[in-house]
Amino acid sequence: MIISATGLLADFSEAGIIDAAGVHLGRTLARLCGERRPEAMLAAALCVAAQQSGSVCLSIDEQIPIHFPRLTPGSRLNWPKTSTWLDILSSSPMVSVGADDLDAARPLRLVGPLLYLERAWVAESMMTKVLTERWNSPRTSPPPTDPVMLTERVADRFLPGRTSLTQRRAVVTAVSAATSVISGGPGTGKTTTIALLLKVLDELGPHDVPLTVSLASFTGKAAARMQESLDQATAGFGEPTWRRLRIGRATTLHSLLGSLPHRGFRHGPDNPLSCDLLVIDETSMVSLQLMTTVLTSLLPTTRLVMVGDAGQLSSVDAGAVLADLVSTGMSISAVDARPAVVELTESHRFTGSIADLATSVRNGDVVQTLDILESEATGVEWLEMDPNPSEITSSLPGLRDEILDQASEVLNAAQRGDASAGITALDRHRLLCAHRHGRYGAMMWSAAIEEMLRVSMDDYALGATWYPGRPVLVTRNVPELGIANGDTGVVVRQGSKLQVGLAGGAGVQLLSPMVLEAVETLHAMTIHKSQGSEYDAVSVILPSADSPMLVRELIYTAITRARHQVRIIGTREAITKAVSTPARRASGLADRLRLRPESSAG
Repeated sequence: MIISATGLLADFSEAGIIDAAGVHLGRTLARLCGERRPEAMLAAALCVAAQQSGSVCLSIDEQIPIHFPRLTPGSRLNWPKTSTWLDILSSSPMVSVGADDLDAARPLRLVGPLLYLERAWVAESMMTKVLTERWNSPRTSPPPTDPVMLTERVADRFLPGRTSLTQRRAVVTAVSAATSVISGGPGTGKTTTIALLLKVLDELGPHDVPLTVSLASFTGKAAARMQESLDQATAGFGEPTWRRLRIGRATTLHSLLGSLPHRGFRHGPDNPLSCDLLVIDETSMVSLQLMTTVLTSLLPTTRLVMVGDAGQLSSVDAGAVLADLVSTGMSISAVDARPAVVELTESHRFTGSIADLATSVRNGDVVQTLDILESEATGVEWLEMDPNPSEITSSLPGLRDEILDQASEVLNAAQRGDASAGITALDRHRLLCAHRHGRYGAMMWSAAIEEMLRVSMDDYALGATWYPGRPVLVTRNVPELGIANGDTGVVVRQGSKLQVGLAGGAGVQLLSPMVLEAVETLHAMTIHKSQGSEYDAVSVILPSADSPMLVRELIYTAITRARHQVRIIGTREAITKAVSTPARRASGLADRLRLRPESSAG
């Protein structure tokens, strides 16, 4: 059945705020529930739009228009008056009102000014409940540790010049708390802190009582980098073996939970994860729904340590879990008022112009950001222009030459059948785009680059879909093959056959192209997809200033992917808009955790 938009729904659809899915939901729910008021239908449609933009709920207040990045500039819409709108929703048969209303049969829920789809409300409620229980109840705490012994072990592992007092505090917190957060920007020592935590735990308690540790991140690439970084960090402590710990290889959260095709996860409340410590890296990438699944899959005594950079982009799906948790002021427990959130601020390796640029962006300082970009400082380049993929050869010679050199190196490795070398060459430079489609999108830039390479390099691609040197990006989880969305790789020649070498959580694996359906050619990728990865150099395509994607967290994330060189391609207006515009995601999680009730479970 085709459902067309009329009245308010039509106005908001034409303005680009709600789409067909929102219109369909608003009209269908109203019909099923006996609701005829257009304001209620509009609210349901806007809930869908809010989730599509990353919010968990819809905040109905006087500032509601600014929460919709797809709002067409200059649109003049008849937004319902806030008080009237809330009155209509409070009396709507589609809406459960308040946190105590247990009528889950209604599809929407209004709590104060926040309107949720019921599924999102349930997920947020479950996360709040589990975190509160882990915070309040001694039955949901890891085994107690002698504080004197803990302090001594941390002091023994303190390395002047390599570890800071804040890192030591983070380790003590992670050992003492059932749930803790370690947040910090690039180079602040998050990985070293986790390595220090593991060494301290290895020395606490009897060696004949093993402690199992699981390491996970959101993407295969991030998991591989987590494993590599931890291996390097723990090697610096001198002992090659673990006495007490049983540490699994870093993997994706989906693999850890046992992702089942179209059927959720193997692990959950009735089949919990069997680990004593779970460390999640790049937590900013984890959505509310996935983090709720993780929390409900943990044993009561499992320590959970969430690590990440709260200044980065939040998850593609709804939620801003890490940012919410960092803002809460969580304590170690109901009886221990020490904060369970530790923010690392002292940078040990991420210094120089790139670090200064990232800091100015994160602080929202437009003047300093432009000053750094205009200074021509080492490691930072700004091409002040409106980028166009069709002009990559004529207008961007530096980028063109870098891409040609990289493609030649990747191709040479691929012809030798050396997948590892090909992937290493591929990670030396990455072109990052804010959008996926359109003039500023990764798809169009990737196509333009491939055409440039076909013209500029002898025998490149030869019109085939699969060819040696083709860089690929996996776009769908394939748990039965150990492949995760976001894994990257290179097509290589193995004798008379072509194989795809993929870098994932399990290292480089070779697969037949025939088993890979959801892959794209990777000459460019979105900034969202780049999270959890690092490259020697990045080039960033910024869209025009009217793009809804231009937010502070986007450009910060792009800049912090670079180790040595960052090239920004965009106009002054685009940079100003991005740096001055923080991302807005509506969520009730932080406030609910701040107001968490004392549990009687103890």
